[in-house]
Amino acid sequence: MFCVLVFNVSMLETFLRAFANKSVVLAKTRFAHHYPRGTQYGQ
Repeated sequence: MFCVLVFNVSMLETFLRAFANKSVVLAKTRFAHHYPRGTQYGQ
């Protein structure tokens, strides 16, 4: 039971990290439309 709980927590952490990375990529591409290339956000 405890092992299943730990496994679910690690899966949830991995999912949250992937979701956060996807959000960061979406935010960067959205910022890239507002900021010119070469600035901090427009890469």
